[in-house]
Amino acid sequence: MSNPAEHSGETDQGRIWWHWAGGTLTLGMTGAAISELGEPEEVSLPEEGESLESGDILFSCGGSTGSYEWACPVEGTVSAVNAAVLDDPLVLAEDPLESWLVRIEVVDESQIAPLRSGKKAG
Repeated sequence: MSNPAEHSGETDQGRIWWHWAGGTLTLGMTGAAISELGEPEEVSLPEEGESLESGDILFSCGGSTGSYEWACPVEGTVSAVNAAVLDDPLVLAEDPLESWLVRIEVVDESQIAPLRSGKKAG
């Protein structure tokens, strides 16, 4: 039986995947987003411990054929960033669903409602 407090899905027209568990929101880019960018060349992530407001730029990624940035969908604190992606952005192309970008400790769980509905939040 799955934990009712855990939720996963995609948002922003299938470009971003998310997973919610135990007050933590984990976010990453989907294979569709990576395909749009071409070969990933650079990734910018916030610092661990950084406080974020909904609407702040959460991450950006530049590739051989485009770039993408995404606004934070929630208010919270960055609990972890994926250093492997910062060290080598090509990791994103190898396995987008395993190459999470950032984890956020969310202040108000109700802020993830737009993600659950598939809408772009933030």
